[in-house]
Amino acid sequence: MVDDYFADIVQFLSTGVAPAEYTTTPKKKLVVKADDYQLIAGKKYKLGPDEIQRRCILEHEGPMILK
Repeated sequence: MVDDYFADIVQFLSTGVAPAEYTTTPKKKLVVKADDYQLIAGKKYKLGPDEIQRRCILEHEGPMILK
């Protein structure tokens, strides 16, 4: 299951358009939040304070990665 906000950031990064149900304030928050993220080959990455891109994973992917 994908977190709705996670999905909204991915949608915004790929289309440049916020969800239609967002009012002005949530749209502004989404734009600011999405600034730290980038889509690379369909995967979401976040730029860390050390300028390293880190791939965002979904909750169900965590146990598979830690094996």
